[in-house]
Amino acid sequence: MSSLHETRNGVLPLIGLTCCTKQILGSDFHAVLDRYVAVVAGFLEAVPILIPVDASRPQLESLLARLDGVLVTGAPTMLDPSLYGERPDPDYKYDPQRDVTTQALIPLAIAMGVPLLAICRGIQDMNVAFGGSLHQAVHRMPGRLDHRAPSDVSTRAEKFVPSHSLRCVENTLFETLAIECGLDPLAVPVNSLHVQAIKDLGSGLTVEAVAPDGSIEAVRVTTASIFAYGLQWHVEWEPDETNFNGAVLRTFQGACLTRTSRRSDVFVCAQ
Repeated sequence: MSSLHETRNGVLPLIGLTCCTKQILGSDFHAVLDRYVAVVAGFLEAVPILIPVDASRPQLESLLARLDGVLVTGAPTMLDPSLYGERPDPDYKYDPQRDVTTQALIPLAIAMGVPLLAICRGIQDMNVAFGGSLHQAVHRMPGRLDHRAPSDVSTRAEKFVPSHSLRCVENTLFETLAIECGLDPLAVPVNSLHVQAIKDLGSGLTVEAVAPDGSIEAVRVTTASIFAYGLQWHVEWEPDETNFNGAVLRTFQGACLTRTSRRSDVFVCAQ
């Protein structure tokens, strides 16, 4: 298990979380689902830092220089289809302010060498940031599974129960982690709570895992020198030291700890 003791001088990693816009009692808020904050503060033993929507490029650059990782969060809204040349669907809600931020943040973080993990809507943000497109409603596509959260359940635990498997591509991180967890890398059980899915793969991304219906479940930024992955399932749900979600998150944590140690060295030298 990675731990805080592996950092130099006990410095806690700083992990940025992308925000969404939310209106409460007529006022606009920058919001993040609690489980993302909880997994960063708890399982990843790091300090969650909220990345505001509509941040300018100089602001993002200044923030990223101080961060040890970025977690592009999931969200109940859909990515604006106009970003990949299609019309919005009136059945869904959008968050264009979030989109502006994530589309700038993702390639910038990777260029600056900041480890990045994109979850659910986050993998969709990542794909479009690299020039790809999405199925706006994958369950409407012939031959595809219904990847949405089950509607006939009453608890969050029931919503996050694994609903299909994924096939890890050979010689990938996910194949290695599945084997280490004692799982068949061709049938790793995962949850599924999404409407949109990758259609055309973005330039510079490599497919790492797929669902039984061919939907892309994991991608890697091919040329990134650091951890830079997008996952379609909710890896933040109930990770532990023995399961696949925990193994994925520990790998991300390790990349963040490495950056923390390097930044700590720079800070010590500067003093």
